[in-house]
Amino acid sequence: MKSKNELPEHEQFRLKAIEHYQMAEMAIEHEPVPIYDQMMANCHFALELIMKALIRKESPHHPQAHDLVILSNYKICNVKYLHTMIYNARHILPLWIKICSMWDTNKRYSFIEAKPDDFDEYFIAYTRVYKWMLSKF
Repeated sequence: MKSKNELPEHEQFRLKAIEHYQMAEMAIEHEPVPIYDQMMANCHFALELIMKALIRKESPHHPQAHDLVILSNYKICNVKYLHTMIYNARHILPLWIKICSMWDTNKRYSFIEAKPDDFDEYFIAYTRVYKWMLSKF
């Protein structure tokens, strides 16, 4: 098997996304209390990296951004590639809106005032969007 550095960049991004999602799963399942800040950060990283992987699969470049909206609006051949995919997937769109409305990207590491049930809902939204994007490979 090739080392990660020998793989195409889109595949490196995909593998990193998988690692971050697995860390998010461990954080939400942590006993006796879930580690919500780690779950949220790793969910965000997983989604960011899978988006970059999808972009790099189709383009030699990707935006140097952490903002999911900026990534979704990145144009490939004058088309907002991920934006179009997301908005055409009616089952994904409400989850995407939930995720994007929750984060203030400029303050993403500051505490998000939410109850445990809210964090569980965010995890479900991230999981569904992440797995849907992962299925595009």
